[in-house]
Amino acid sequence: MTERRVVLDADHNVMQLTIPSGGKLPQDLYFAVADVWVINSKNQILLQKRSENKSFQPGKWAMVGGRTIEGEDARQTIAREFKEEMGIDLDIDRCEKLAAYRTGNVWADIFFTRQDIDLSAATLQSSEVSEAAWFDFDKVDQMNQQGTLFPHRWSCVRGIIKEIIRNEMEER
Repeated sequence: MTERRVVLDADHNVMQLTIPSGGKLPQDLYFAVADVWVINSKNQILLQKRSENKSFQPGKWAMVGGRTIEGEDARQTIAREFKEEMGIDLDIDRCEKLAAYRTGNVWADIFFTRQDIDLSAATLQSSEVSEAAWFDFDKVDQMNQQGTLFPHRWSCVRGIIKEIIRNEMEER
C-alpha cells in the first residue's frame, strides 16, 4: 500500500487532498513534515546521518523527522519516524512544539524535547540512517557552516535551541 502524504496550503491549513509518495505537488501547496530536536542532560543535540542511499540529501546529518502521512498529526509523525529510524520509542508527551515554517515545498512543524536517549539501544533503519550521535551546540553550528548538516532546518531553530541550552545552564 502506498503512503499518502498530507498537503497544506500557504497558511499551514490541511487540505482535503493527499498525494501518494512520489506524486506531484500542485502549485502553491506544500507537503507536511515534522522534525524533533532532542537535547540530552549534557546539553548535547541528537543527530542522525542520512544513508548514502537516500535520493535527497544523502550523507547529511539531520534531526529526526519526516513526512506526515494520511491519518496522523505532526506529533504522531515524529513518534513514528523516531521509532522507524532509531528503533526507540520517543516519549512524545515530553515534546514541545517550537515553530512551524515553510521551506522549499514543505511546511515543517518543529518540536523539541529533553530526553536522554541511549544510543547503544538504537536499532538504526539502514535504508534511512547510517549512524546517530550526540553533538554539542558549537559542533552543530560548525557542521551547518561546512554544509554537512541537512540544509535550512538548523537556521530556523538555532536561536531557539541556543536559548534553551543557555537557560538550562543558568538554572544549574
